[in-house]
Amino acid sequence: LKLYNTEEHVKNYRPQLLVLSGNPAARPSLVDFVYNITKGSSLMICGYVVPYAPCDRVFSVCRKLERQLNEWLRKKKIKSFYASTACTSLREGAQNLWQVAGLGKLRPNIVIAGFKGNWCDGGPTDAKMREINEYFGVIQDAFDAGMGVGVLRNELAGLDYSEAMRRYNVRDKIPMAAREPTV
Repeated sequence: LKLYNTEEHVKNYRPQLLVLSGNPAARPSLVDFVYNITKGSSLMICGYVVPYAPCDRVFSVCRKLERQLNEWLRKKKIKSFYASTACTSLREGAQNLWQVAGLGKLRPNIVIAGFKGNWCDGGPTDAKMREINEYFGVIQDAFDAGMGVGVLRNELAGLDYSEAMRRYNVRDKIPMAAREPTV
């Protein structure tokens, strides 16, 4: 409540980050990097757009994901909140996240996303072009909302370990609901 009466100034500015991490357990390097920016003293929210149409089953999976991924963040000693939204469109889901994430003046002012590394895989199909437009739309919408944008890229390995985790059968170390939802 005290923040409502505080004017924004360069001396009291703190980055308040919304990380479009998807499943944070699948992108630990992205989450760790952003946590190093906040140093545990700024707001950090790991956001996940669950790629399904909203329904009771999806909401049940989202609640289970929230419990288990908050526990994962706590065990990793990362001071972050977790928020998810169910939406078939990445762009609309990201818009929902930054409209509802936060509390009062503690709202994200920076959106961080991973670099879309597979943008040219498989050639230019209609589905691939829609996917790329969704990704760029998220960035444009964040700028339109007056937010800063960061796109992180790890040149060699990337920031998404979900495929490597499947390949090496590391799934049993991730909480059951934290895996990609099946609806």
